[in-house]
Amino acid sequence: MLQRTSEEAYYTPCISLRCVILKFVNYVSVVRVSSDSGYLTYLYIYLHWPQLPQHQAGTAMECLSIPITLHKETEINTNGEEVMKCGFKIGGGIDQDYKKSPQGYTDNGIYVTEVHEGSPAAKSGLRMHDKILQCNGYDFTMVTHKKAVGYIRKHPVLNLLVARKGVTST
Repeated sequence: MLQRTSEEAYYTPCISLRCVILKFVNYVSVVRVSSDSGYLTYLYIYLHWPQLPQHQAGTAMECLSIPITLHKETEINTNGEEVMKCGFKIGGGIDQDYKKSPQGYTDNGIYVTEVHEGSPAAKSGLRMHDKILQCNGYDFTMVTHKKAVGYIRKHPVLNLLVARKGVTST
């Protein structure tokens, strides 16, 4: 997750989330994620592998998520069928081995591995290596690769929340 370094993040169009690890026992942590406004609160249970960096239970971790709205474009494929194109590829998922990632990702999140120039993804501001946290309100932090692909293909408009390495405020 990305660190927020100043109060300015409260006044940006982005949604600020507060993550608090409530309990950590035997590589399992319980995390409460809530928005600064208090309207969103989620409780997650994570299984941590021994080689992953660990956090101390009860330690607050703040992150900044970037909202991106992507409107797919309609194209006709070689079979004459209408298809919706978004212009990006993803990698990762809880069923994948992140250690084999050619991009060097350090967790099982869903990451943008390619953005096609001039595509709806590029026009919306999506970037390579963005980590997709949510898609149309659906949690992407604990999802398989296949489910993530299916969910992205299913909807003509994608309302994404992404984390971007190095971005602490907008």
